[in-house]
Amino acid sequence: MELSGPGVQYIADNQLYNSIVTAHALLMIFFMVEKYFILKSQPITFFSEKKMGNSDNNNSSLISECDNNNKGYNNDNKNRDNEDNLRENGKGKKHNYVKVLVDDPFNNRDIVLEVSKNQKGVYIWETLDGKHMYVGHSINLYNRISSAPRRISSSALFTTFTATARKAVTRRYYSSLSQMNPWFLTGFLDAEASFYLIVYKSNNVKTGWYVRAVFEVHLHLKDKALLEGIQTTLGGVGNIRITDNKVSLKIYSRDLAILLDHLNNYPLITKKQADFKLFKEVLDLMGRQEHLTPEGLLKIVNIKASMNKGLSEELQDAFPNVVPVLRPVVDTPSIRDPNWLAGFVSGEGCFSIHVAKSASNKVGFRTWSRFQVTQHNRDEELMKILEIYLNCGRYYPKSNSEVGDFVVSNLLDITNKIIPFFEKYPILGEKNLDFKDFCKASELIKNKAHLTDSGLNQINKIKAGMNRGRKS
Repeated sequence: MELSGPGVQYIADNQLYNSIVTAHALLMIFFMVEKYFILKSQPITFFSEKKMGNSDNNNSSLISECDNNNKGYNNDNKNRDNEDNLRENGKGKKHNYVKVLVDDPFNNRDIVLEVSKNQKGVYIWETLDGKHMYVGHSINLYNRISSAPRRISSSALFTTFTATARKAVTRRYYSSLSQMNPWFLTGFLDAEASFYLIVYKSNNVKTGWYVRAVFEVHLHLKDKALLEGIQTTLGGVGNIRITDNKVSLKIYSRDLAILLDHLNNYPLITKKQADFKLFKEVLDLMGRQEHLTPEGLLKIVNIKASMNKGLSEELQDAFPNVVPVLRPVVDTPSIRDPNWLAGFVSGEGCFSIHVAKSASNKVGFRTWSRFQVTQHNRDEELMKILEIYLNCGRYYPKSNSEVGDFVVSNLLDITNKIIPFFEKYPILGEKNLDFKDFCKASELIKNKAHLTDSGLNQINKIKAGMNRGRKS
């Protein structure tokens, strides 16, 4: 049927999913030679509503009180038979199983990995009420947990999980596998992320136009490790690609579910919120399959016209009756956590040292430190809030330009406010090296070393290796 009508959905999502999972499970079980393995060769109970509200990534083990082996999971009767799944093989052996209970598995993937490592066979995810949620091959269990939950929009849930299971999995899903603070991540995404739509001609869909929603972070190759940290924090979803001296992380379709959950819990505060809200509207339309209809496609093009740089000339010609939707109103920004600012500055900030000729100085030069954040003038309000939040600096709009700068250059403010702040809430990525050099040079300036030839030479040497002068 698919070949006779590409792009046509003949059966509903839940029917298709149930058909695939049932066939998958039957095939897996049929080809088992020795035993019907379910995880640690037995079934596993994963989802738990216990302690969800109190989960603490740093201080709580998040393990159910049924844990009695101090490993973070519970083996329930190691050689107990499952009366519902007893099967006789050709040698007359029974298929034994053990239930392994892991409370809040998504936040405890290290435990899931320990339990499932090197196990081969079939596993079953089930809720504590005993309803099986998914059957699959145990070798994929860790990745499956890492990429949960799977849903294409902020409102529609795929049938892989029930609402209860999703709640258990997604609550503070950022894992202990990554040290990246969730507010840091949001701050960095406010600085560097893009939400955009791809709409291009295709003969494989009835409307003649293919639609894809894309999240992307695009950085210099030097920050590949930082991008990998972002991917890990988001559960390992998306693809990282290197092109020349650039590296990018792109996340598409169902994998966007984890990103949406993160940004719902730790929201953006720049004007980028508006693009994100429009992005979610498109995902909701796609979740209802409306992008496969002419009416739904036009809705998406109307939304795209109000996002980022609008429509290409090709789309303007193809959709002459487009009426761009109104951009969502964004609330007055409020910095809710200092880690947000650390993430934002890791993307948009600049730590620099300046040396200029000066007849009033004995060495013939004056030297100063400068901390700067540059942003589009649509976020002028946020830049002015930085003045209050950091209790220093000033915002300078640029004439005949769409950007403005928040600047701190007073030495006392640099040494007493800016440096202590980012020592407490660290900069990540390549820029952290610039910050460290910035601290060294600022300390030399504070100690008047810049007033001597040797001190000035030392500062110039530090300056030459910062920012664009830094060799990889």
